[in-house]
Order: sequence, then C-alpha cells, then structure tokens
Amino acid sequence: MKLYYGYTKEVHELAERYIQREILCCDSSFISDLMKQSYDSATNEASSQFTCDFIVNFPESEIEIYEWYRVSQWLAEKLIAQGESVLSNDYGYWWGRTCTGQSIILDGTIQEIAKAIV
Repeated sequence: MKLYYGYTKEVHELAERYIQREILCCDSSFISDLMKQSYDSATNEASSQFTCDFIVNFPESEIEIYEWYRVSQWLAEKLIAQGESVLSNDYGYWWGRTCTGQSIILDGTIQEIAKAIV
C-alpha cells in the first residue's frame, strides 16, 4: 500500500479537501498586530478587552506560534480536540500553527483529523 506523507491515500485526500475548504486564509500579520495593540506598554499588562473578547486554547504554557490561519468553526473544534492552539471571538476562529516553512499538508495535523473521521 502506497502511503502519502505516512497516511493512506484516502486520509491524505480527505485532509487536502479540509485544507481547501476549512482553512480560509493566513492571518499571521493581523493576529500579531492585534496582540500588539491589545498589550498596554504603559502598564505592562494585557488589555482587558483582548482577554475578555477572545477564548484562547493553549494546550501547553510555553508553545511558540509561528503562523495564524483563519479557519471554520468546524475545523476549530476539531483542532481543539487535537490539542491545537485556537483563538476565537465574535469575528471568527484562528488556528495557531506551531510550525512554519512547509505546506500544511506536511505537518500531519489535518491528516490526524481526517484519520479520526475515516
């Protein structure tokens, strides 16, 4: 049986469909700027507006997010179940990707979601 990045063809193709359908755009600069604006440099404290308006799922205390992607609510829920970092507020959902420099299909996160469904 031929494997695609360590997964079956069925899982790989489903993961590709999820990437095309459920990942809306890369918003790394937007989220980075938003986080900078929500931090009050005068008091060295996070703005209460940011912390109240966002639900943050950070499974580990010292993870480093390299990229932010706007995702559908369905994918956000699946990513949280996988232990991924997700921001959400009234405007949408963002996945905090902890790797960079390669295609999303190469890191295995979406394949694990597809594998659970197949």
